[in-house]
Amino acid sequence: MTLWFPLKASQALLRCLMTLSVVSGALGNPVLLQASTGGQVASKSASDLFLDEASWPYRVEMIEGWAVESPSSIESVEGTEAVALKKGLGGVLIRLESNEWARVDFGGVGVHTVPVRVTDIPRQASRIRSDPSLKPHPNLAAMLGRRTLDLQADPAVMLEREALAAHAKFVILVASTEDEDFGRMAADLAPYGDREDTLLILLSLGEPLRIRNEIKDARDRGWPGALVQRFLAEGYVRSLTDRDVSEPYLLMLSPEGRVLAEGPWEDGQVSSLLGPAAP
Repeated sequence: MTLWFPLKASQALLRCLMTLSVVSGALGNPVLLQASTGGQVASKSASDLFLDEASWPYRVEMIEGWAVESPSSIESVEGTEAVALKKGLGGVLIRLESNEWARVDFGGVGVHTVPVRVTDIPRQASRIRSDPSLKPHPNLAAMLGRRTLDLQADPAVMLEREALAAHAKFVILVASTEDEDFGRMAADLAPYGDREDTLLILLSLGEPLRIRNEIKDARDRGWPGALVQRFLAEGYVRSLTDRDVSEPYLLMLSPEGRVLAEGPWEDGQVSSLLGPAAP
């Protein structure tokens, strides 16, 4: 919701509205406060940054404190059920949700969606636009590099960031190979793995196994793509989505991590979710 007020509004009213914005943010309800100044927006966060994925920084830092509602509070804000994200706290940018909001993995403090304006994202993005060499790899490729096994190679090898960055789309299945429907999931997704611009990745859920066993298990069950081992997969799932993944779940992401499509796997309905597999 956007709150507008006239340029000649009293200072008391302005203070009231700003207080409302801060309180609402602390409770996890986004409120964007803007001031009308002759047609100009006084507070504007990184115009078009959401679509300019190439300028998204990988590691980001809080430049202002912010409070977010969280059921797993590390540090509570007095009188609220909120986590205090302090100035100087660093994390990994998972993606921008819009020009105004960013999803960031702060490690032990959790994964939170915060206003872009309380981070150094706009400043870093400006630097990357001026010097693209500051960002050698797309964000998702950087996250998955040397943590993703190419099962099409024999023996299986870890994919480097450069190899991951060569793909335009990542189709990620969150599931267990022990699911009785896993064979059908693999068959449904196999045509997407045939595309040169698309990489299939399994975030394999379940009790961790020895690496050889996980590779054999996925291959034996017909998985046609790459694999992130179980001891890493759960962390990636928490970073990438807040959705219920108690049932098999699909994500189609850009190399920077922007969500192109997502939803539960349903037998025979994959193309309606992800689009046609044919180029």
